[in-house]
Amino acid sequence: MLLEEIRCIGCGALLQTKDPKKPGFIKEEVLEKRDLNDCLCLRCHNIQNYNKNAKVDVEANEYFEIVKNLIKKDCLIVNVVDVFDFNSTFIPFLNQYTNKNDLLIVGNKIDLYPKSIKHKKITDWMRLQINKAGFKIKDCILVSGKTGYNIEQLVRLIEKYRNKKDVYIVGTSNVGKSSIINAILRKYTDLQRDLVTTSVVPGTTLNAIRIPFFQDHKAIIDTPGLINPSQMTNMLSVEDLKYVLPKKEIKARIYQLDANQTVFIGGLASFSFVEGEHQPFVFYFSDQLKLHRTKYENKDSLYERQAGKLLVPPFDGKIDFEHTSITITEPKEIVISGLGFIVCKKPCKLEIATLKKVKVIVRDCLI
Repeated sequence: MLLEEIRCIGCGALLQTKDPKKPGFIKEEVLEKRDLNDCLCLRCHNIQNYNKNAKVDVEANEYFEIVKNLIKKDCLIVNVVDVFDFNSTFIPFLNQYTNKNDLLIVGNKIDLYPKSIKHKKITDWMRLQINKAGFKIKDCILVSGKTGYNIEQLVRLIEKYRNKKDVYIVGTSNVGKSSIINAILRKYTDLQRDLVTTSVVPGTTLNAIRIPFFQDHKAIIDTPGLINPSQMTNMLSVEDLKYVLPKKEIKARIYQLDANQTVFIGGLASFSFVEGEHQPFVFYFSDQLKLHRTKYENKDSLYERQAGKLLVPPFDGKIDFEHTSITITEPKEIVISGLGFIVCKKPCKLEIATLKKVKVIVRDCLI
């Protein structure tokens, strides 16, 4: 077998021994000792064994072209979304490229929501958003690749709808596609380690990874995560991401605010209550992100003094903020794309400041 035909089993990159800075690099002496069908590139080896993350310079449109061409094949498409960050990870144009293939929507990371929220409510809400986007789907389901919740039911749905075809797992970066595949393999095979490399770094999977799984010799195919340029997680460093991406159930943090008060969300965003009666606001963000309250008139000076110190992440200092003004007349949730959301119950005027290009979305209350 020629080296240019061998792909890393962890990320799908073609293996090469020439340039350590490019995808798929593997040392020649390592390659000589390994089974060619079970080779990890150096980057995947470092992620899986030492938790050393490294971004690879691949353009977002390269991932899109790879995925667009793959899902034109005769297959079942399983679109994974991050149910905690649905608005940023749902791909509204996906149905334009599916070639009329059947589509199954999977809401991953349900373990992040408070246990008090009924899963049926979240599923119904997801279906409503999917219908509004004009999608025709076979079904949708909530799972957790991390805990294994509902993995058996997901596999049953896949078997029900795939009609002896390959199954392509698609979605934006950091939704947990690879984690779901690893959970399936741990449940139904003797594999005890993660086969597909997972990481907080966007773009960990570099090309399609074909995993033989079904008895009729069809496969599950992991695909590269599509990059959403308006999602905050695609703009941050590896160190910052560890604080932004939640690892366990999100706890509500309630702030009783008067008008002209501001709450900083780390150093990445600020939520200002500009006008309205005294009221509570409920913040749902990673527990690693510290919230800091101040007077609206003091927010700029506080940021100047404390960016990269008290207000972190980011750890590399100040960022350029873009401001969004919002008027609320009924209960709504304010979503900061890729970061989290705030529940607002009473009429108010707000000002949200966050990284440029990051979307601020007003949606009906899920919680």
